[in-house]
Amino acid sequence: MRWDQSRLVEALHRGIFDRPLWSEFLDQLRDMAGVAHVGLRVRTGDEDASLLLHSARGRGASVPLDPSVYDRMRPGRVYALEELMERDDDSMAGSLALRHMRIVRVSDGGEMAAWLHCADDTELKPSVGALLSAMVPHLAIVLKTYGVLEQERQRASVAAETFGRLNAGWITVDASCRIVDMTPYADEFFRKSPLLRRGRYDRLVPASPVVDRELTALVKAFGKGEDRPPRAFNLSRDPLADILVAPLRNGAAGSQKAAVAILYLSGDHWSRQDRHEQIAALFGLLPSEARMAWAMTQGLSIAQAAASIGLSIETGRHYSKNIYAKTGARGHADLVRIILTSALAIV
Repeated sequence: MRWDQSRLVEALHRGIFDRPLWSEFLDQLRDMAGVAHVGLRVRTGDEDASLLLHSARGRGASVPLDPSVYDRMRPGRVYALEELMERDDDSMAGSLALRHMRIVRVSDGGEMAAWLHCADDTELKPSVGALLSAMVPHLAIVLKTYGVLEQERQRASVAAETFGRLNAGWITVDASCRIVDMTPYADEFFRKSPLLRRGRYDRLVPASPVVDRELTALVKAFGKGEDRPPRAFNLSRDPLADILVAPLRNGAAGSQKAAVAILYLSGDHWSRQDRHEQIAALFGLLPSEARMAWAMTQGLSIAQAAASIGLSIETGRHYSKNIYAKTGARGHADLVRIILTSALAIV
C-alpha cells in the first residue's frame, strides 16, 4: 500500500468519530481520485435509516440510482454507471452534470452495508476503480466497528433515559474521586442542586464535609483493591437525595482516569413543599391532603404518613379516602403509580 493510501485508510478508521461522519476520508478520497464528487451511503439494516454522506467540488450531483439497484450489486465488485442504469435511463445519463461514476458495495457480513462511489463529468481514470477496490476490506472493518459503537450508544442512551425517568443516574470516579463519566441525569443534578459539585481537576465534591471525607476514603480503598462492601450516603432529607457507592472492577484499561467506583445517584430536584404544591394543583387536593398523598407516595403506610404530618390515624384514613376519590386511585399502590407516572415525574 502506498503512503498516500495509508493516510486514506487512517482517515477512514478515524471517520467514525468525525462530525459529519467520515468527512476527512471523503475529502481525501475526492482529492486522491481527482473527481468532482465522492459519496458514501451507509445502511444499518433499516432502509429508512440510511446515512447519505458526500464530498463535492462545484455544483455537480451524483447519479440518483433507483434504490433496488443498490441491493442487486455484488459486494466487492466495482461497477460503472452504465452497468447499473436501465436502457430507458440512457437519455438521463447524457443530461447529468456528472456522467461518469464508479461505485462499489461493501458488506460487514451482517445487516450493515455501504456504497462508496466517485463521480465526475469526464472519463474516470482506471486508478479510481483500483482505489475503490483497495478500500473495500478496510471499509468492511469500519462498518462492523461503527455498528457495534452505534449499538452500544443506543443501549447507553436507553439505560440513561430509564435511570432519568426513575429520578436516578450514575457517576464513575477514579481513585482520587475525579469524575470519569456520568449520565445526563447526574449532569443535570449538578446544575440544579448544590448537594454535589464538580471541583478542581474534575473532583467530585459533596456539600457535606463529613460525606466528602468518608466518600474519598472509601473510593481510595476501592482503588487499592480492598474488599469493601457498597455503602449508601444520604446527601439531603429535603429534598431527598442519596448515593450508593460500589466498586467498579472493570474500569477502562489504558485510560488516563481509570474508574474504580460507581456512584448511583437518586434524588429529587424539588423540596417537599414544592411537591405538595404541585400535587395539590395537579389533582385538586387540599394542602393537607397533598402532604398526606406525598407521604404515602414515599412508601409510608396510611398510619405512618398521618403521623409524619401530625395527623391522627382516623384523620389520615379520612384524608386517604378523599385522595383516592380525587386522583381516581383504587388503593394505596395505585395512588403511588398515578403520582409517580404523572407530570411530576418529568419535572
